[in-house]
Amino acid sequence: EEYLDKLVDYAMIKIYAVATVKETSQTWSEEDDFAVEKPALYLSVNGPTQVGLHFGLEITFTNPLNKYLTRCKLTIEGPGLTRPITVAIRDIQPKETITHVESLVPRKPGPRNVVVVFQSLELVDVVGSKQIEVFG
Repeated sequence: EEYLDKLVDYAMIKIYAVATVKETSQTWSEEDDFAVEKPALYLSVNGPTQVGLHFGLEITFTNPLNKYLTRCKLTIEGPGLTRPITVAIRDIQPKETITHVESLVPRKPGPRNVVVVFQSLELVDVVGSKQIEVFG
C-alpha cells in the first residue's frame, strides 16, 4: 500500500542511484527495477466438469489494502470453457474477502486452462489461473 502510487507498468518499482566518490571524483550510476508481489486470486471448481453441463467457477480474493477497491471487475477467459467475459462486481472493503461464482458450460473435452484477471481503480492486473479437466 505504501508504494502503490509509485508503481509503474506491471506493478514494477524502478530505482535510480547515483554516487560520487569524494577522493577520486568518480561517479557511478545504476538503475534497477523489480516487481511488487500482488495478492492471490484463488480459483476452484464446484460440480462436475463435463461438456455441455454447467459447473461453477469459484473466484476468491482478499483486498490487501486499507482502502476500498472501487469499479471492480473480473475478466474470465478459458478457451474451450467460455468466451471471454467481463463481470462487474461490487466495491470491496479494506481487508475484505469476497467470493464470486461464475457458471460456465464447457464446449470441448480435455485439459483446459481458465484465467481470471481482477481489476479495480486502485489495484490492477491481479491474475489467477487453474487447469481443469473436462470430460466428454
